[in-house]
Amino acid sequence: MGFCRLVETIGPPIKRIFQEETHRSVINMHITKGLNFLLLTSLWALLGESNFVAMAYESDPRVVLGIGEVAGKLETFSSDFMKINRKVAVYQGIPYAEPPVGYRRFQPPAPVIPWEGIYEANDMPPGCPQVVPHHLKHLDAAEMTTENCLFLNVFVPMPTPVNSSIMVYIHGGDLTWGSGLSYPADPLPLAAVGNVILVTLNYRLGLFGFLSTGDEVIPPNLGLHDQRAALKWVHDNIEAFGGDPNKVTIFGNEAGAVSVGWHLLSPQSRQFFHELFCRKELINILQISNIYFQSGNPLSDQMKFISPDEALRRANVTASLVGCSFAELERKDSLRKCLAETHVADLVTVGSQMGTMLEVQRVWQPVLDNDFFPKPTRDLVQDGGFGDIDVIIGMNKHEGTYDLLPTHGLSA
Repeated sequence: MGFCRLVETIGPPIKRIFQEETHRSVINMHITKGLNFLLLTSLWALLGESNFVAMAYESDPRVVLGIGEVAGKLETFSSDFMKINRKVAVYQGIPYAEPPVGYRRFQPPAPVIPWEGIYEANDMPPGCPQVVPHHLKHLDAAEMTTENCLFLNVFVPMPTPVNSSIMVYIHGGDLTWGSGLSYPADPLPLAAVGNVILVTLNYRLGLFGFLSTGDEVIPPNLGLHDQRAALKWVHDNIEAFGGDPNKVTIFGNEAGAVSVGWHLLSPQSRQFFHELFCRKELINILQISNIYFQSGNPLSDQMKFISPDEALRRANVTASLVGCSFAELERKDSLRKCLAETHVADLVTVGSQMGTMLEVQRVWQPVLDNDFFPKPTRDLVQDGGFGDIDVIIGMNKHEGTYDLLPTHGLSA
């Protein structure tokens, strides 16, 4: 099989089922995007097993993980049109890594330290620090943000299918905004109708996820390493929720779709996926790994890479703007210490202004680091080491409509 099997995503038939044909609102475009996700993922999921395992809860659902016990809550998805009324066990805000604060700021994600007692995963977790474009705040913005943000959310259909398939969603937002709550539709229908366990996640954004000195002092691509840590968490813990770690599909939209492609092409992630999805030498492609791109791909010209030297230059500019001394700028470890001690709000403010300062459209970009990305992505594609993995790529009519809002005075 080649690099991908292109499957066109047709929007209008879906819209005729769920809404009247109209293009007057940006909201309609986002509803359509969510419904396209639901169509693609549900069709795939419904090809799997239909047997169920009884996981009934008289009270709030609980699971025992290797790191501790987690309590969630039960919610119900009901639709007269779909003739369904099904409960979904919802676990929100489970930590998949230690908080990236203090000395852990600008460092790779650290595994969660096991806890005692019951972790209450009942509240929507905060997003990572970010500045959301004003014209998009009504769409996907996280209501609260904090640096302690490496959480994920798990949605489990009840009763749970035997060895359930899992879908892990990586959100978009230009690598600078969004959260695991930015799923482009209510997550309950995908779990309830699609018959899969859905996982959504946060990862570090903007300056916190992509500032780097170009080496191990402040390693590059921390946001992508967060994503990988979340995937490892799924592998290690999803069986407790009734899932099969060998039947995991990753998917995303916009920058999330690009991230999915980067994991496909990254040698370290490929090795991880091979162990995660293909360790039993399964032949059926549905039991290995599927990847869905929505409005983005790993060869996108929008997400250009920068060199380690350019990453260091941008880190130095950032440090000078937040008040680090010239002496601190001369040594990378002193620069990191200064940035680690800077107030998070100051970093958010400076990080959002860097594009104007440097006269570039995107400041916080992935780095060609000879680690996550040993080569440019086009070269990695030509090397062909990504394995036999199905890929679905989709797009929507009027894809970039919301980008016109700030320039043409449109409103949603």
